[in-house]
Amino acid sequence: ILSCFSDDKPEGKPDGSGTKPEPEFPKFLNLVGKEVTKNAVEFILRSMTRST
Repeated sequence: ILSCFSDDKPEGKPDGSGTKPEPEFPKFLNLVGKEVTKNAVEFILRSMTRST
């Protein structure tokens, strides 16, 4: 049975805990969130106009 722990790191590799996260990742999440919100609003508005 293999077990993995969060503090495990490969041999000879530096610990990455001190590195900053990529700045592109939050921008990507922000863009995805905006697109999801935009699509949800459009869907709700289309549904409302069809039902009336």
